[in-house]
Amino acid sequence: MGPLVRQSFHSSVQHVRSGLEALNQLYKDPEFFQRICQVAIVIFQGISWYRDKVHFPKWCILLDAANFNDFYDVIELPYTLLHTYGPDRIDTNALLDNLEKIVIRQCLYGITQEQKAAIRERLRSAIQSFHEDLEENDVAFSTPKEYKNSLQEWLKQDPSICHLHSIDLTHLEVALTPTPLVKKLSTLNNAIANIGCVLYFLQEWQVVDLASKAASLGQFPLLSWLQRVSLEKVIYGSLSLYYLCEFLDAWRILRMTTPSPEAARNAKWDRVTAAAEFVFNFAAFRGADPRIVLSFMFIAKMLGLVSITDRFLRSRRTNG
Repeated sequence: MGPLVRQSFHSSVQHVRSGLEALNQLYKDPEFFQRICQVAIVIFQGISWYRDKVHFPKWCILLDAANFNDFYDVIELPYTLLHTYGPDRIDTNALLDNLEKIVIRQCLYGITQEQKAAIRERLRSAIQSFHEDLEENDVAFSTPKEYKNSLQEWLKQDPSICHLHSIDLTHLEVALTPTPLVKKLSTLNNAIANIGCVLYFLQEWQVVDLASKAASLGQFPLLSWLQRVSLEKVIYGSLSLYYLCEFLDAWRILRMTTPSPEAARNAKWDRVTAAAEFVFNFAAFRGADPRIVLSFMFIAKMLGLVSITDRFLRSRRTNG
């Protein structure tokens, strides 16, 4: 009985330790951290509404600092727009075909079909690991030349593919996958919402006075509409359109393409979370009862947390 108890205790300790390590890594995800803070704020605001008294105001101010993630998104926006050659935009199938032709032509001419298949698989693995490294370090390139130079250096480090020290990728074609219209609209509305959120937080923190700025600019005939615009309406309207586009894009992936099991599961989660976020933001845009808006917000943010956790755990199982 003693050894069984010790074994069970040791196994439990290992599971707890593994769970704490996973949680520690998960908290490094800025989106996860931001949603945790948003859920906490919703809970505090709900308590205040229920008791008709403001509770935990200092905590709410502290948790509101999580919105600095929106500042990062706005700062990163020019980089994202100018650096389009990233792992999420590269047509990997076309890249693999072109790379295979160049490698065989330059280094391995005259090999058998079996050897070609083996080389193709090694190149596929090399491209995949290269893109995973780019994603992990949040790197993209502004020109195909920069992408090819980085890919060439990566391939030279791969010992499983011989003769790559002399490979020349100058004539390698790097094609981008076409961006669907719904994705372009999604990106546009997300950018508008992020910029609006930054302006809103600056105003809330009394860094800028948007009302006076709007009044000054509104004196010009072409900008008179600024005095009648509600910044909150712009933010919630843009977010509503953004999540509607995200829902439609997830539906497109599931219905009009043949995604991998992993991509299909991600798309299903995107469809659920986008629908919940749309309901919350549209209710806020339409000026629904604050208690209803808070309820929808709590549901949306909790679903987002579950989605992020599920993706993280699946990635952890795959990588380790």
